[in-house]
Amino acid sequence: VFGPTDPDGWNPPGARHVSVTRGEPCSPCDLKACPVPGHPCLDRLPAETVAAAALPLIGLAGPGVNRE
Repeated sequence: VFGPTDPDGWNPPGARHVSVTRGEPCSPCDLKACPVPGHPCLDRLPAETVAAAALPLIGLAGPGVNRE
């Protein structure tokens, strides 16, 4: 999940990683404190969107990964 950071610089390569962003006009800003009220890049990112991106990765986890 990337809010203020740029997924191109932080998202690890490979099929076991996916970036989830909202595409807000102010993001990526790489600021430590958000100047925009409501921190839209994260607060407006629905949990359902994150889950939809993450759930397919569960099947890509290797042996020994706790899936509970």
